[in-house]
Amino acid sequence: LLNSSGFNIYLKKELYQFTDSIKARGVIYSLLHLSEVQRCRGVITISSGSFAFILCYYADKYRIPVTVVLPTTTIDEKIMMCQSYPLSRVLVKGNNFLEAHRTALDIAMREDLFYFDGNDHPNMIIGQATLGIEIMKQQSNVDVVLLPTTIEGCGLTTAIAIAIKGCNSKITVIEVRGTSSDLFHAVKKQTDSSKELNIPTKEYIACPLRNMPHCVIDRFISVTPELIDSASIHLHKSESYYDCYGAIALAAILSGQLNDLQGKRKIGVHVYFKKELNQHMNSIQARGVIYTLLQLTDEQKRNGVITISTGYFAQTLCYFGQKFKIPVTVVMLKLTAQEIVDKCQYLGATVIVRGDNIVEVHNIALQIARRKCLCYLDGNDHPNMIIGQATLGLEIFEQLDFGKTIDAVILPTTVDGCGVTATIAMAIRKSNSNIKIIEVQTTVQDLLTNNVRQKCHKLNIPEQNLYVGYSHNLFQDIRLYLFDRLVLVSETLIRKAANFLLATENFNDYYAAIALAGILTGNLHDLIKEKR
Repeated sequence: LLNSSGFNIYLKKELYQFTDSIKARGVIYSLLHLSEVQRCRGVITISSGSFAFILCYYADKYRIPVTVVLPTTTIDEKIMMCQSYPLSRVLVKGNNFLEAHRTALDIAMREDLFYFDGNDHPNMIIGQATLGIEIMKQQSNVDVVLLPTTIEGCGLTTAIAIAIKGCNSKITVIEVRGTSSDLFHAVKKQTDSSKELNIPTKEYIACPLRNMPHCVIDRFISVTPELIDSASIHLHKSESYYDCYGAIALAAILSGQLNDLQGKRKIGVHVYFKKELNQHMNSIQARGVIYTLLQLTDEQKRNGVITISTGYFAQTLCYFGQKFKIPVTVVMLKLTAQEIVDKCQYLGATVIVRGDNIVEVHNIALQIARRKCLCYLDGNDHPNMIIGQATLGLEIFEQLDFGKTIDAVILPTTVDGCGVTATIAMAIRKSNSNIKIIEVQTTVQDLLTNNVRQKCHKLNIPEQNLYVGYSHNLFQDIRLYLFDRLVLVSETLIRKAANFLLATENFNDYYAAIALAGILTGNLHDLIKEKR
């Protein structure tokens, strides 16, 4: 049936693992990486039964004591399978996974056991990634890989996708999820908290994969229980075996949602995204922050830096300030969300929450900088910030083999006379002066930058540490040379572009949406027609 429809399918039969599950890979890797103390004291986990059986089997094999907490809904057969291993202690407690999870954490703290998360533990994820590597070794010419799961935001499928993309970034990776469950949703929601599992018995915080799936998985598909049942029957008839996850993957094909993979579609213009959301803190500003901190003098590094921010830039600066052991002070508005303040303080920064508007905050920061001899760092207009961001323009050519044939680059911004887009344009112009460069601006401008600029450019501050930015007029003048076109986009069109990106590319990024909105305005149709 599927061959006649243009599909050539290979099944990675993880049901042939000794315990009939892919999780054997992660369990083995995780147990082998325990310290001697952890191996002696033992591990503890929660499970609906299948993962618990795998852990009990290999823990017994490696002579590691294991405690399993099962919810009261677990069937007797699975309980008895876990109890059959001498080194296993099986506790049936909790009406659901969240209650079982809390019970397990309480025991882990009380008895100093190692808590083992079967879905998000880094070593579990690393172990599962071996499947992706094996796929590439066993069948290197694949075009598409389907990864089935029953868990939204599954760390295991993400790990496999990372391995596959690392071997061949051109392979399309699709996650297929059964819509019937996600039993661990409540536990994962709790585990995502930075304060969860802050106990002496654990040496990890759940792997931070919140945005990663959208970077390595090209498409997400959901299938119904009825379609999974139909696929399971089809598998049994054609392959003579039953496997829930094999059926989930096959259901995606039978649903018709992958019919586009049977042939190739022609498009009039090729669009590439420079995904700066993959940077730490999901921002291009990491480039400028790193470069700026590394260019500080020894005295400036000892004294520290100070800045103002509404949140995202502050978090990036705090992270790298901690990494480079440079003291960071951040002045924020009184209305700043407490979560952002807490994150900056967690990263070792001094956070001062004062001022009813951004100009007041800026004045406070300059006063502190003068009094304490701190280096004031403007996140938008500081020369070193701008130089650091310009590396993006150079990377565009390094990452595309045919970089010299790029026809146009679209640079999104929320700032009129933006120094960042200007220097990226400079780097691109130097590499290839024939490339058309379009700046796409939002009609609603960045109030922080505009308000501070209006005040700053009237000041005359000679101190080295109190640099306040380039002249706004300077960037407006050179913009005529750097950009071939300026396009303005509304928030309504940006939202439309963001929804389109989420549906087709499976990621959220405000600046990518601004750039795409520039195309959707119709103001760039002449460029597209030239290339058809």
